[in-house]
Amino acid sequence: MTDTTANVQQVIDQLMTEKLTPLQINAMLHVLSNQIYPEGLRLVYVAIDDVREQDINAQAMSKAAFDQLVANIRSTGAPESVPLLVKTDKGCEIISGHHRFRASREAKIKYLVALAFGSLDRARVHAKQLAHNSITGKSDAQIVKMIWDRIDDVQARFEAFIDPKIFDNLPQPVSFKPIDVDVAALSKTILFVFLPTQAEDFDAALEQIMPKANVDKVYIEQRSAFEGWVVAFKRVREDMEIVNSPTALAMMAQLAIERLDQLKAGSK
Repeated sequence: MTDTTANVQQVIDQLMTEKLTPLQINAMLHVLSNQIYPEGLRLVYVAIDDVREQDINAQAMSKAAFDQLVANIRSTGAPESVPLLVKTDKGCEIISGHHRFRASREAKIKYLVALAFGSLDRARVHAKQLAHNSITGKSDAQIVKMIWDRIDDVQARFEAFIDPKIFDNLPQPVSFKPIDVDVAALSKTILFVFLPTQAEDFDAALEQIMPKANVDKVYIEQRSAFEGWVVAFKRVREDMEIVNSPTALAMMAQLAIERLDQLKAGSK
């Protein structure tokens, strides 16, 4: 721990011991900041709920790592490194420390000491966000590029310490041509409510037709297939004298399984 960091921690410990109000703490931190930081950079004591996160943040953290961070903060009583903020017309925004603020909130901590710029243009906010993210942790390359593209100042891009070549191998965005479909006129919507055993029969039929290893969900089918399905559905209800629709659908699933077993056994 450096002498400066030690002195800052001693002052923070003293402030917390004396149980000063947030306003008093900030007044003392302002005096301390004048001694150890350049103009425009100050220690602040902020309410966690008053701090705003960036719209996008490339830094990723696993749930296990986040849970460990929460445990560390709960044990210590505060993060073991000081987050970096910037004061804007929207209030205090996080540059570095999104997960520390989230974990502190999870640990039921109300206030944190942070280091804050008095002001920065938006390009430099993004540049410093990327620069700090590159120091520690793991960032999502796609989101890094989104933030990088928002930096419209050449000098700020240098300050971000990002090599644009890392974006060369990113997959290209996939776009789809809009389809003009009159859903109301061309589609049918049917709601079925399954009892547990009926749902199991239907899932079993789908599993044989389309194994879950290849297909996770069934979403939609062509309208032409619906007409044949309705004919089969009505016949099952009539031939087997079933009144309840979900029961009829479950019976269709059972018949499908039986037929599939016959085909698998070579029977016709």
